[in-house]
Amino acid sequence: HRENTGDNTPSVVHTFMVSGKELEIRFLVKGGGSENLSRLFMLNPTTSQEEFIETIANSVSEGGARGCPPLRIGIGIGGSSEKSMLLAKLALTRELDSKNPEVDYAFLEEKLLNKINSLHIGYQGLREGMTAYSV
Repeated sequence: HRENTGDNTPSVVHTFMVSGKELEIRFLVKGGGSENLSRLFMLNPTTSQEEFIETIANSVSEGGARGCPPLRIGIGIGGSSEKSMLLAKLALTRELDSKNPEVDYAFLEEKLLNKINSLHIGYQGLREGMTAYSV
């Protein structure tokens, strides 16, 4: 039997030590089963960019309208499974129109966005409009 605590617990807080005297706070408001479609893939280092794109696109396709598109998709690459999931969450805290500062990753994000939108899942799964607005 689950009961609402009424205080929004548990909250998850990640703290990172950085040099300098500045403080940066990022937050991610989630809810409504937002993590129900999260996926972790452990791909071989020899996986091609096209195989990677197909893996992500297939995952989005399988989720269909259950994620209430249009989607904002965060992807973490590298490190341990825990690290890559955290990187994916951090990617979701970027400004909406921002691109990855690494040119190769920015290009990959654009290719992924185009591929995902070519699935034509559309707004709320109605097959009209975009499926994702950012990757």
